Amino acid sequence: HTAHSLEVQYLKGLTGEGPAPIPEDAVLIVDEVDGLIVDEDVNRAYVYEDKRASLALTQALQRRGKRGRDSLRDMLAGHNAALAEAVQEAETELKEKVNGKDYTIDHKARKCKILDKYARPRESAYELWLELLNHAQFDTPCRFLSPQFLLSRPYVLKKHSRIVGLSGSLGNVAEQEFVKAVYECDLVLVPPFLNCCRGKRKERPLCRGVYVEASADEHQRRVASLALDAQQRGVPTLVIMRNDDAVAELVTNHLEPMLGAEAVAQQEVQTISSSLFSESRSKFKDVVDNATVLSGSGKYRITCTSPIGGRGQDYRVQDDAVDVNGGMMLI
Repeated sequence: HTAHSLEVQYLKGLTGEGPAPIPEDAVLIVDEVDGLIVDEDVNRAYVYEDKRASLALTQALQRRGKRGRDSLRDMLAGHNAALAEAVQEAETELKEKVNGKDYTIDHKARKCKILDKYARPRESAYELWLELLNHAQFDTPCRFLSPQFLLSRPYVLKKHSRIVGLSGSLGNVAEQEFVKAVYECDLVLVPPFLNCCRGKRKERPLCRGVYVEASADEHQRRVASLALDAQQRGVPTLVIMRNDDAVAELVTNHLEPMLGAEAVAQQEVQTISSSLFSESRSKFKDVVDNATVLSGSGKYRITCTSPIGGRGQDYRVQDDAVDVNGGMMLI
C-alpha cells in the first residue's frame, strides 16, 4: 500500500464498497512509510460533489433568473442550511472578485478560470463563487463540493498488528534514532539493487558545491544560473524549492527571462506544484516523466518543483549521453 491507497481501502470497507475493515491480526506493508508516520497531515478530508445540493443550487439559480431578485439563501434554507450559508458567503466573495486579477473568462472554452498570483489560469481549481460566476456567464450547472469523510491516519494504522515500511527518506542518524524511539521499531538497511548484481555498483552522487547567498533574490539567481549551466552541459535538471510560491518566483523572475521567449515556448522549463498533485494525478505523473525527456528545442528540461515532486518520485534517465555529461543535476 501507499498512504493514499490504504485510506481508500479503509473507506471502501466502511461504506460497504469493498472488503471489511482491517482485521486485528493484519500486517501492513507500505511504501513511502514516512508519508504515514512523519507527515503533518494526519487527518485527511475527502471532498466529493454533493449531487443533491448541486442540483438544488442550480435549480434555485434558474428560478431566481425567472423571478428576479429572490434571495438564494432564503430559497435554499429549507433544503440545506449548510448549502444556504455557503452560497451566501460565496455571493459576498464574488462581489469582491475582479476580472483579469482574480479570474479570467475563456469564451472559447466557455469557462471562467481562477488566476494565481502570477496571473496564470488554474485549470481545475474549484471555488463556489467560481461556480456561481460560470452559471451567470455561461448558464452551466453548479457543483457543490463538501467533505464527506474525515479519516484519521493514526486510527487506521493502529488497526494493524504490525507495520513493515519502506522509505528512502530516513537517511541520517538523528532521524533514525528519532523514529526508533518514537515508534519502537527496528531499522533494516536495504542495499541498492545494483549493489546486489555481480560486476555492478550504484554510482554515488557527486556534490558539485554548496552556496549561501546574501538575499533571496541572489539565491534564486544563483539557482537559475546553475540550472542553465547544467542544461548547456546536456543534462536534465531538477530544482526543489521550499513551496509553490518559491517555484513560481524562480521561474517567472529568473529562469524565463534568462531562457527567453522561444525557449519557454519549447517548454525548456516546467513546474511541479502541490496544487497540480491535488488536481490531477495523471498530469502530475506526465510532468515527472517529461523531466528527463528532451524538450521541443532538443535540449533537456529544467524542472522546478515544491517538495511534492522531490519525494517518492522516480526520475528515469535512459540516455547514456547524460551519464557521460555528468548525470542528472539536482539542486
